[in-house]
Amino acid sequence: MAYIIGVTLALTVAAVARLLNFERDRSFYATILMVIASYYVLFALMVDRNSNPQIHFFQVPEHDHFSLVAPLAERLAAQIAKGEINVTQRTIQGLR
Repeated sequence: MAYIIGVTLALTVAAVARLLNFERDRSFYATILMVIASYYVLFALMVDRNSNPQIHFFQVPEHDHFSLVAPLAERLAAQIAKGEINVTQRTIQGLR
């Protein structure tokens, strides 16, 4: 599913760039690559410099953002229905 979303987003960006003639500029694709690469740095900085005790970052091996959204949303919805929201490392273990 993550690959489908990624490919769809990539094709959408490429199509919009083509329609607006952005692809003719030599720096367009280099700019896109730099923006995407900067997300990795941004999230690494957010994890390292987080001083808010109410914000938690969890690393989930062998998963990406898209493969976690649906199962985690289901668990959070169940917790909201019960009126108790508590997300811990244990909450996200075993997501498939």
